Amino acid sequence: MKKWLYIGSLIFFISNNSLAFPQLVAGGGSTWMSSGLIAGSAVNVANPVILTVVGSGIVSLGAAELMNIYWYSDCEQQLACEVAKLNTYAGAVTGIMITAMFTNSSLAAGITGAVFLGTALTIPILTAILAGGMSYWWLKNS
Repeated sequence: MKKWLYIGSLIFFISNNSLAFPQLVAGGGSTWMSSGLIAGSAVNVANPVILTVVGSGIVSLGAAELMNIYWYSDCEQQLACEVAKLNTYAGAVTGIMITAMFTNSSLAAGITGAVFLGTALTIPILTAILAGGMSYWWLKNS
């Protein structure tokens, strides 16, 4: 039950601050990009779709790993936790594919860089949370 309170409060926070979270992520990303850590020539040469997919992949798989360590490592029903662990990774990969499709879509052309970066990093994290949380809830209550 305690884990659902964490998941519910996280989803509630993200839904109530739907603009704050992507902007927070985007602010960190744009600060990192403008600090000189990424060479301008590398950004100009690399495909933006590849950069976005790799970045969102690293962030979402890292978030899935943290969820598995802190939320699904010590459970009353071990089967529910093991399935939730697998589904957090599946949700992250699904979110990465959605981000890749979003990056190629015409919707992305009208969005500014910071909001786009925040959205591209937020989608895979949310899909990982939803996939792991829903499978845990489904198996725990059955």
